[in-house]
Amino acid sequence: MLITLIFFILFIHGLGHFQGVMITRSVEEKDHWNANSWLIGDMMNHNAERTICMLLYLVTALSGISSAFSFNGILLPAAAWDQLALMSAVFSCVSIFLYTNGLTTTFNKIAAMIINLAIFYIVIFGKPWINVVL
Repeated sequence: MLITLIFFILFIHGLGHFQGVMITRSVEEKDHWNANSWLIGDMMNHNAERTICMLLYLVTALSGISSAFSFNGILLPAAAWDQLALMSAVFSCVSIFLYTNGLTTTFNKIAAMIINLAIFYIVIFGKPWINVVL
Protein backbone atom coordinates (compact mmCIF):
# COMPACT_ATOMS: atom_id res chain seq x y z
CA MET A 1 0.00 0.00 0.00
CA LEU A 2 2.71 2.50 1.00
CA ILE A 3 4.85 1.49 -1.97
CA THR A 4 1.92 2.12 -4.30
CA LEU A 5 1.26 5.51 -2.70
CA ILE A 6 4.90 6.57 -3.08
CA PHE A 7 4.88 5.33 -6.68
CA PHE A 8 1.83 7.47 -7.50
CA ILE A 9 3.23 10.54 -5.73
CA LEU A 10 6.50 10.31 -7.69
CA PHE A 11 4.62 9.61 -10.93
CA ILE A 12 2.16 12.50 -10.53
CA HIS A 13 5.01 14.82 -9.52
CA GLY A 14 6.78 14.03 -12.78
CA LEU A 15 3.63 14.08 -14.87
CA GLY A 16 2.58 17.45 -13.46
CA HIS A 17 5.74 19.08 -14.75
CA PHE A 18 4.63 18.44 -18.32
CA GLN A 19 2.56 21.61 -17.82
CA GLY A 20 5.79 23.57 -18.18
CA VAL A 21 6.55 21.73 -21.41
CA MET A 22 3.02 22.27 -22.75
CA ILE A 23 3.12 26.03 -22.24
CA THR A 24 6.28 26.29 -24.35
CA ARG A 25 4.49 24.52 -27.21
CA SER A 26 1.39 26.70 -26.91
CA VAL A 27 0.82 29.49 -29.39
CA GLU A 28 -1.22 31.57 -26.96
CA GLU A 29 0.20 32.46 -23.56
CA LYS A 30 -1.88 33.69 -20.68
CA ASP A 31 -0.76 36.16 -18.02
CA HIS A 32 -0.89 33.57 -15.26
CA TRP A 33 0.59 30.69 -17.30
CA ASN A 34 3.54 31.40 -19.55
CA ALA A 35 7.14 30.53 -20.29
CA ASN A 36 8.58 33.89 -19.25
CA SER A 37 11.39 33.93 -16.72
CA TRP A 38 11.53 36.80 -14.30
CA LEU A 39 15.31 36.37 -13.94
CA ILE A 40 16.77 35.52 -17.33
CA GLY A 41 14.01 36.87 -19.60
CA ASP A 42 15.70 40.19 -20.30
CA MET A 43 19.03 38.56 -21.20
CA MET A 44 17.84 36.55 -24.21
CA ASN A 45 15.24 36.39 -26.92
CA HIS A 46 11.87 34.80 -26.27
CA ASN A 47 12.57 31.60 -28.27
CA ALA A 48 15.71 30.85 -26.25
CA GLU A 49 13.80 31.54 -23.03
CA ARG A 50 11.02 29.14 -24.07
CA THR A 51 13.57 26.48 -25.02
CA ILE A 52 15.26 26.67 -21.61
CA CYS A 53 11.85 26.47 -19.91
CA MET A 54 10.92 23.44 -21.99
CA LEU A 55 14.21 21.63 -21.27
CA LEU A 56 14.07 22.29 -17.53
CA TYR A 57 10.49 21.10 -17.19
CA LEU A 58 11.08 18.15 -19.57
CA VAL A 59 14.06 16.88 -17.57
CA THR A 60 12.01 17.30 -14.38
CA ALA A 61 9.06 15.40 -15.81
CA LEU A 62 11.08 12.55 -17.27
CA SER A 63 13.26 12.10 -14.20
CA GLY A 64 10.17 12.20 -11.95
CA ILE A 65 8.36 9.54 -13.96
CA SER A 66 11.56 7.48 -14.20
CA SER A 67 12.01 7.66 -10.42
CA ALA A 68 8.49 6.30 -9.95
CA PHE A 69 9.14 3.38 -12.28
CA SER A 70 12.52 2.77 -10.70
CA PHE A 71 10.96 2.83 -7.22
CA ASN A 72 8.80 -0.12 -8.27
CA GLY A 73 11.62 -1.77 -10.23
CA ILE A 74 9.80 -1.32 -13.54
CA LEU A 75 12.16 -0.95 -16.53
CA LEU A 76 14.87 0.58 -14.33
CA PRO A 77 16.91 -0.77 -11.41
CA ALA A 78 15.24 -0.14 -8.05
CA ALA A 79 18.53 1.15 -6.63
CA ALA A 80 18.40 4.20 -8.92
CA TRP A 81 15.10 5.64 -7.70
CA ASP A 82 16.63 7.97 -5.13
CA GLN A 83 19.11 9.55 -7.56
CA LEU A 84 16.34 10.03 -10.12
CA ALA A 85 13.98 11.48 -7.51
CA LEU A 86 16.71 13.83 -6.26
CA MET A 87 17.45 14.96 -9.82
CA SER A 88 13.74 15.55 -10.37
CA ALA A 89 13.45 17.57 -7.15
CA VAL A 90 16.48 19.74 -7.96
CA PHE A 91 15.30 20.46 -11.51
CA SER A 92 11.78 21.07 -10.19
CA CYS A 93 13.03 23.69 -7.73
CA VAL A 94 15.13 25.39 -10.43
CA SER A 95 12.24 25.29 -12.91
CA ILE A 96 9.73 26.73 -10.47
CA PHE A 97 12.23 29.36 -9.30
CA LEU A 98 13.08 30.56 -12.83
CA TYR A 99 9.68 30.05 -14.44
CA THR A 100 7.17 30.69 -11.71
CA ASN A 101 4.28 30.78 -14.20
CA GLY A 102 5.26 27.47 -15.84
CA LEU A 103 2.78 25.58 -13.64
CA THR A 104 -0.83 26.63 -13.92
CA THR A 105 -1.97 27.23 -10.36
CA THR A 106 -0.47 28.18 -7.04
CA PHE A 107 -1.67 24.85 -5.65
CA ASN A 108 0.47 23.00 -8.22
CA LYS A 109 3.54 25.03 -7.28
CA ILE A 110 3.02 24.49 -3.54
CA ALA A 111 2.33 20.76 -3.99
CA ALA A 112 5.45 20.38 -6.15
CA MET A 113 7.59 22.17 -3.55
CA ILE A 114 6.19 20.02 -0.73
CA ILE A 115 7.03 16.88 -2.70
CA ASN A 116 10.50 18.30 -3.46
CA LEU A 117 11.12 18.91 0.25
CA ALA A 118 9.91 15.39 1.07
CA ILE A 119 12.26 13.94 -1.54
CA PHE A 120 15.19 15.95 -0.16
CA TYR A 121 14.41 14.75 3.35
CA ILE A 122 13.94 11.10 2.41
CA VAL A 123 17.02 10.92 0.20
CA ILE A 124 19.30 12.82 2.59
CA PHE A 125 18.04 11.72 6.03
CA GLY A 126 15.44 9.00 5.65
CA LYS A 127 17.21 6.24 3.80
CA PRO A 128 17.04 3.63 6.59
CA TRP A 129 13.28 4.18 6.92
CA ILE A 130 12.55 3.96 3.21
CA ASN A 131 14.73 0.86 2.83
CA VAL A 132 12.63 -0.90 5.50
CA VAL A 133 9.48 -0.08 3.48
CA LEU A 134 11.01 -1.46 0.32
